[in-house]
Amino acid sequence: MIEGVKLNISSDELKKKILERVEYHRQKFEFYSKKVEELEPVKGEMESSSNAFTDLKNKADNHQARMEFFQFLADHIIPKEIYRLQTQDLTNLEFISRYF
Repeated sequence: MIEGVKLNISSDELKKKILERVEYHRQKFEFYSKKVEELEPVKGEMESSSNAFTDLKNKADNHQARMEFFQFLADHIIPKEIYRLQTQDLTNLEFISRYF
């Protein structure tokens, strides 16, 4: 008897997909970091609880953390193994949307 949805994925495929997430978050981190640098000279003029500078900084920080998380995972994939992933794993690894 099979319970729930469980997918088997090779370590090579898993690492490839995780490295794609590293690259995605690296690009977003660089984009938002550049925007933060551009706004740095005027950030004092943007004193509100929800200003663009703070929002962009938070986005850059979030993408940096995600990038580091995915890189850590990629560095610790055991070669020549099969990983059994459940729906929650696929969501956490950003392989599927959390809103499906």
